Amino acid sequence: MAKKLIIGCLVIAVVVTAFSIITAPRELLSISSPRSKYTVQISERRVFPFIDSESVYLDASAGGKAFLRGKLLYQGDFMDSDFTDKYPTYAWRSESVLKIGQREVKQLDSLQIANQTPVPLKYLLIETYEDKFVIFDVEPGETINLDFHYAGRLSVQGESGKAGERFGSAVELTNKIDTDEPKQFLINVTGEQVNIESPMQTINQVGCCAVDRASFNRE
Repeated sequence: MAKKLIIGCLVIAVVVTAFSIITAPRELLSISSPRSKYTVQISERRVFPFIDSESVYLDASAGGKAFLRGKLLYQGDFMDSDFTDKYPTYAWRSESVLKIGQREVKQLDSLQIANQTPVPLKYLLIETYEDKFVIFDVEPGETINLDFHYAGRLSVQGESGKAGERFGSAVELTNKIDTDEPKQFLINVTGEQVNIESPMQTINQVGCCAVDRASFNRE
């Protein structure tokens, strides 16, 4: 009986895979930085008909030349909101920092990002449960300061510009009760590693990312 059940499940899985349709990419947004150095395109792919799942990717170009393709931003299914409904706000914080947000709230918390390596960082993707920040071309020795809102978790993923090495790390507050007191976090990229620290809060290392992107390695 158990063997028949397993075989039946495998047959169903094969049929679903065979008849599912992966749609062509559909552009959701194209936005250029204030001085037009960077242009970002955000697009989605959907799988139909049995499982309505949405995967959203980011492509970026600098000076008209593509340098980042297929960076996964979001994955959802038929029970989740569409990406454009969940993240309706887009704003450049600077020429190289793009914020993708769920809602406008007071940015009471602070984040310092430091590239302590001898090579530039191609990009950084910083996520909480409510916002995503994409940062391009962080030079060796450069420090970036951001105002942001901590929500649920803080994670960072990035890639070295020359060696192509990828890295990632994520933390949560030990005290899960979120208060209005300002929080401070430090992201230090050192060699092939990235560390997230906080001089004001006790934090725990966790597996990955925002709730809508389950793995650093899945693209």
